[in-house]
Amino acid sequence: MKILILNTSERTGGAAIAANRLMHALNKSGHEAKMLVRDKQTADENVVSINTNWLKRKINFLRFAWERWVIFVHNRFSKKNLFAVSIANTGADISRHPLVKEADIIHIHWINQGFLSLKSIRQLTQLGKPIVWTMHDMWCFTHACHYAGDCRKYETLCNHCEMLRSNKVAQSALPLSSIHFVGCSRWLADRAGKSRLLRDADLTNIPNPIDVSVFHPVDKIAARQKFNLPANKQLILFAAAKLSDERKGIKYLVEACRRLNGRQTELVFLGGKIDEQLVQEIALNKHILGYLRKPEDIAMAYAACDVFVTPSIEDNLPNTIMESMACGTPCVGFNIGGIPEMLDHRKNGYVAKYKDANDFAFGIEWVLNNTAKWYLSDACLTKVKANYAESVVSEKYTSLYTSIAPPQKPPSFSIITVTYNAAQWLERTIRSIASQSCPAIEYLIIDGGSTDGTLKIIRQYESHVSYWLSEPDKGLYDAMNKGLQLATGDYVWFVNAGDTLPTTDILQEISLEMCAVSKKNVPLPDIIYGETMLIDAQGVSQGLRRLKAPERLTWKSFRMGMLVCHQSFIVKREIAPLYDLNYRLSADFDWCIQCLKRATAVHNTRRVLSNFLADGASSAQRRTSLRERYQIMCKYYGTISTQVRHLWFAIRFCTAKVFKGRV
Repeated sequence: MKILILNTSERTGGAAIAANRLMHALNKSGHEAKMLVRDKQTADENVVSINTNWLKRKINFLRFAWERWVIFVHNRFSKKNLFAVSIANTGADISRHPLVKEADIIHIHWINQGFLSLKSIRQLTQLGKPIVWTMHDMWCFTHACHYAGDCRKYETLCNHCEMLRSNKVAQSALPLSSIHFVGCSRWLADRAGKSRLLRDADLTNIPNPIDVSVFHPVDKIAARQKFNLPANKQLILFAAAKLSDERKGIKYLVEACRRLNGRQTELVFLGGKIDEQLVQEIALNKHILGYLRKPEDIAMAYAACDVFVTPSIEDNLPNTIMESMACGTPCVGFNIGGIPEMLDHRKNGYVAKYKDANDFAFGIEWVLNNTAKWYLSDACLTKVKANYAESVVSEKYTSLYTSIAPPQKPPSFSIITVTYNAAQWLERTIRSIASQSCPAIEYLIIDGGSTDGTLKIIRQYESHVSYWLSEPDKGLYDAMNKGLQLATGDYVWFVNAGDTLPTTDILQEISLEMCAVSKKNVPLPDIIYGETMLIDAQGVSQGLRRLKAPERLTWKSFRMGMLVCHQSFIVKREIAPLYDLNYRLSADFDWCIQCLKRATAVHNTRRVLSNFLADGASSAQRRTSLRERYQIMCKYYGTISTQVRHLWFAIRFCTAKVFKGRV
């Protein structure tokens, strides 16, 4: 399944980190997930920016600046709540972006500050694609403030927002039927369900994921040595992108630190902007690690400390708590937002009374003085692995995607028979196709202008033929190109005059197998292949083809020859090129390699797919055919490599002759 994640930034901010982690988790679970952002910060090829040139970069910056300017003006030129609210009055139209067109699911995350507007989102809903919107704050149901604090106006109607001095907040209605909203925490999902905007929306709760192979316990002494931290002190870790942000509750940490034993306890800061005046107010020795970019370094910082504290007075589902717990470090936080969902009180951390600095300090001491620190650490790891590990979260999202995605229709097949003066063989081929139990078959017959009774046979079975034509052509592969251009099925399959399908249910079995694959949210394969049974002129089996289909087929596999017969090679029509008419007898060999080079998913059926009449033009003119194959192999694999392999072919041929094997 192709999932497109939308977020303003690739890595900046908690929502961006969570969205990025989800993308990687989904890709690990077999999906094809990509991320479309405005601000791209890494070279990750799965992340694409809408800032494709200098002009678009400037336009998108102006969108950001325009929204902030409007808020600034509404607030009478005050900066106080400049980034506490968003109005989504401007944003990019991404509805025609290639990644949007390709996506099976559009997954919105945090799209504020000029990336998408409300109009942009409505344009996405008009595409008719299922949309998931993961809420990382309250903006989805306020359309103004990101956190409402004690305000409950969003439950009725935000006519006048205290953070936005305007008589009206733009609570523009969205088509909720095509959007499934997800709260990262039960707290946020519950708030959304009580809001005027989303009370009738489809709502659920799925947490953010974390990669436990990156965030995991490490040796505490080694971690402290890395950051030059004291080995004999109890270390408290506090992390914030902006220390002075009132929502992060720094004043409660300052007050709590006054109650701690400053001789044995020290404070470690991790993050961005540091307000020196605030730091000076903290009555403990301090260590400032600054902003760490590598996740491995961040994990080491968590592991180096004894307790992680988050005195936030408003928060959803902090990534920092999840990261700390994954590293085996217990946490202390207030009873607000999603924090009490993450911390099991006195089991893997401490949940302090809301805005109670005394209880917050007590919680820190409870963790630091706990005689069973190993128990707390193990409880942290158990909670993370059971609830937030990538595999757990991706499975929950997979279930959601599957439930809202339109059902996968069975693939259709265009079977193409190319013939010229082969009346003696054609009837059994038509009868074989006509007997198939699979209903999703388009059968095409391309005749080169036969004069031997072929047309009489075609007309006799015309009710079983979707389309046929008879006209002179430039040879076998020209006729095949005509068939390709006329085909409309999802897959194309060449079954030529004299060839047959092994059973009447073979196509139905393949179709059901592909539907089963799609239910596991794995994309339908670009190529389906299998074994080939050789038959004689009377249709009697001569045994399996000597060259066996490899377990895993790639374009490089054909260095050893045509390991899969053309008649047992089914290709998605959208990736199938036309045959190269420069090759008179081996264009099918070249075509198969081209298809494999274009394919991203190849499926081995491990069954016989065709009965092949071993009496074609290539057999009659074997030397010309082999000469062309040699040229094709040189083109794709290099001359020297091809010559070495042909030496091996010669040895294999002679060995087969000695032991009377088939060649």
